[in-house]
Amino acid sequence: MGKQYQYDAVSQLTGIADNRRGQINYRYDPVGHLLEAATPKGVESFRFDPA
Repeated sequence: MGKQYQYDAVSQLTGIADNRRGQINYRYDPVGHLLEAATPKGVESFRFDPA
């Protein structure tokens, strides 16, 4: 059992490979806000209000 974490060039978490839960991938906008988390069960999207 274990997990492996993947990061991009600016140290944002981009993925987790989990032996029990499968691969989880994260996507960010150009300023670093989390836009999407994709798991084997589906995709969750996020939006940010600049106010």
